Amino acid sequence: MLMLGSTAWSESSPEQVKEPASQQATEPSSQQASEQVIEQAIDAGREAAVKGDYATALAEWQPLADKGNAIAQFNVGMLHALGNGVPQSYDEAAKWFTKAAEQGQRDGQAKIGSMYARGLGVEQDYEQAAKWLYEAALQHHPHSQFELGVLYANGQGVGRDESMAYFWFGVAAAQNYEPAYEGQKKLLEYMVPQQIEAVQKQVAEWLEANSRDIWPAE
Repeated sequence: MLMLGSTAWSESSPEQVKEPASQQATEPSSQQASEQVIEQAIDAGREAAVKGDYATALAEWQPLADKGNAIAQFNVGMLHALGNGVPQSYDEAAKWFTKAAEQGQRDGQAKIGSMYARGLGVEQDYEQAAKWLYEAALQHHPHSQFELGVLYANGQGVGRDESMAYFWFGVAAAQNYEPAYEGQKKLLEYMVPQQIEAVQKQVAEWLEANSRDIWPAE
């Protein structure tokens, strides 16, 4: 199943100078018009991909990806990862996921983190995996939260820490990410009740502080 970035994640540049209210009411600024064109191209590519027309999807996304649009970069990466409309290549996928990840796009961070953990398209590197999965986890990506928990449980790229593993499993489970429940169960035999209670409190506090920012599980 092709996982595509959403135009809802794009944001205006913080340096953008707003037009006077009177002008905003009559006609869109050139910046707004440009953003509309980009969103339309992203949407057109998504619609084409859903229909299996990957050539059109690539034609819509590639120019945007080349110009630095993070959502388009992620989507192009997915085409290469799955071999949809292009020869299958984890190397190319990793390149585009990295570009998206470096701009803070959470799906790009999640994908490149997983690829580092598995050695797909990049040399296996658990420290890099932990780095990118952590960034995506902070943006409430449940699969990344789960995978980060696995790294802590196994001591891969980070020090082995059952409490941290249980914490990230707990945060992912709160978003109804099913594998996280099993992860928590497996950790119970290594943890004492007081430790579990303390981590559950931390999870609850984290969720309360971030509840407005949590996005739906994909």
